Amino acid sequence: MSRAARWTLEPESLGRFLLLLDADVAEAGRKYEQLRQRLIRLLEWRGCNDAAALADRVINRVVRRIDEGATVSPDRVAGFAVGVARLVHFEYLRERKREEPGVADTERAPFVRGTYSTTDLRLRELEDSLDRLDPDDRELVLRYHAPGRDRIARRRAIADELSTTTGALRVRVHRIRQRLERMLETGRGGEPA
Repeated sequence: MSRAARWTLEPESLGRFLLLLDADVAEAGRKYEQLRQRLIRLLEWRGCNDAAALADRVINRVVRRIDEGATVSPDRVAGFAVGVARLVHFEYLRERKREEPGVADTERAPFVRGTYSTTDLRLRELEDSLDRLDPDDRELVLRYHAPGRDRIARRRAIADELSTTTGALRVRVHRIRQRLERMLETGRGGEPA
């Protein structure tokens, strides 16, 4: 049996993790819940059915890694947790593929606007938010994140078209995505900031 399989979350380990988040107990609890909600949203965004349970799994792994001696500075805990969430998401896809052959393949299918089930409210909200963006920004973010193998070459070509660097392009797209996320978080219908 592996060390990871034998490890269980102990109150002392959780206490050390919370202390890493903040010395003040109340503030550490608030930061813990913020991190958990962020992980849930990330895993939902990636299409995980039970995002809350997976977020708890991510936090348990982060606590275990810190308990085993991983050095994570307080300002890097969220980034570390997002990296662990990425790995948990891959495991989730592998598990689903084993349970339902062909399901994980649909996860990689290209996004086609308007081709969602009517019960998929989150995707509809994303499309509505995309529609509220400036047309140039909408086109840019969709081209930047378009599926395909030549992602790097495509992004270099976009940067060349805009007479900018790939780094500046990445920052611009990141800001557009932040506006989209704010629109989605501010009550499904808020105007872009």
